[in-house]
Amino acid sequence: MVSFKCQRISIVVLVVLGGVFLVLSLAGRRPLTNLIDNQIKQTVMLRPGSDTFSKWVDPPISPRDDMYLFNITNPAEYSKGAKPHLEVVGPFVYKKVELKTDANVSGDGELVYYHDYEKYYFDENATRAIQNTTRLDDVIFIPNIPLISVATLLSQQNLPDIVKKIIEGFIETYEESHGVLTLTLNGSVHDILWGMPDPIMAKLHDLNLAPSSNFSLQSNGSTDPAALTAATTVHTGFADINDIGTYSRFHGRNSSGCWGTPEANVINGTDGTQFSPLRIYNKTQPVSIYNEQLYRFVLSHAFTWQGVSYHVVY
Repeated sequence: MVSFKCQRISIVVLVVLGGVFLVLSLAGRRPLTNLIDNQIKQTVMLRPGSDTFSKWVDPPISPRDDMYLFNITNPAEYSKGAKPHLEVVGPFVYKKVELKTDANVSGDGELVYYHDYEKYYFDENATRAIQNTTRLDDVIFIPNIPLISVATLLSQQNLPDIVKKIIEGFIETYEESHGVLTLTLNGSVHDILWGMPDPIMAKLHDLNLAPSSNFSLQSNGSTDPAALTAATTVHTGFADINDIGTYSRFHGRNSSGCWGTPEANVINGTDGTQFSPLRIYNKTQPVSIYNEQLYRFVLSHAFTWQGVSYHVVY
């Protein structure tokens, strides 16, 4: 009889203890979740002095850029209206150093302001390992991009008449002194990539319509001209960890102004190097990336097919 009572007491004690532990676990679940979320936030958000902030300002990895160009092999015929015959030139391998200078966090800790700095270093050994047919000093022909830009500029309805007259007068003078406006430019691969004097660009620069008097496909050792006076602004993740690294303004702008619709001009997402960990693991929502070369954002969506994880950018 005593043994039976002891068993009943034991069962009651176990039930009571189980109930107590259940209540404590449910009561402590939210504080524990909050503690973990706060730890994640403190680790990944852009906070001055943190390891995350230091690596964001000065990334430890230097990206590699393989640069290709197209050489017009029939420049005379092309200038007379024939279709261009194109020859692929390259790749030319460059190591890219990216820094964020003058990085300062706002007083409320929600935003960080900075300027971009990019420097390219030619990797001759890596280039020669891929191709040994074209060198940086080889001369190639490309479309006359400054002339095309001027033609596009003159077609804009909002361009002041006085500016149109100045540009048209310059083109007439240029034709008289050079004989003809050619549809091609020629120069060494290095000069076309990094800068060469051009009279059309010089005139546009005088009119404050171009950032430089030189023509180039890339800029090296300096920030984007727009970034010299206007900072880029991103969210630190302090107010909402889901917003970490997302642009508030890009080179001072909240709209690119390059496309025909407001939706396409929206500056949205991160630069692709940093995301909220919560967004990465939430595969039902696409991740937004702003591509500064395209001046528009793209979406990266994760999905799993036959046990393999994929990311689709669209």
